Amino acid sequence: MKLLFNLVFLFIFVFFFNYTGSVAEELKATYKINLKGIKIGDLRWDLIFENGVYQTNIELESGGLLSPIYKFEGDYTSKGMKNNNLFVSKFYKHRWSTNKKTREVVINFLELGIKVNQNPIEKENSRILLDELVGFSDPIASFLNLLLENKSS
Repeated sequence: MKLLFNLVFLFIFVFFFNYTGSVAEELKATYKINLKGIKIGDLRWDLIFENGVYQTNIELESGGLLSPIYKFEGDYTSKGMKNNNLFVSKFYKHRWSTNKKTREVVINFLELGIKVNQNPIEKENSRILLDELVGFSDPIASFLNLLLENKSS
């Protein structure tokens, strides 16, 4: 709950008090993630704005007593434009790695659908037509839009 409160405060501060849209601004935050008082990892979040374009990077890493038992690392990147106070996705990438598995997904948001690349390749056939997915956002942009209460996320 404390992490969520800090994130909400952080983004309210950035978007309502610091963002001018004409100069580059960078915000960095680091959080220690605890579960019932036990450290389970760290989260680093960078957010960059420049001339209506945003890029955000999130890094997660396991830590603390449980880290030797279950190791986790994840990198998440979102790039796009801020248009009419709405984050519009253009590119999303996530890579995560555990003791046994590594996965990477790259999504490009095009005007006529999305293009998804996965490694390792998904064995199951897609149940949706990716070319018909227009106007959707990546998870990070959707979260930022929800923080700003943009209903079209």
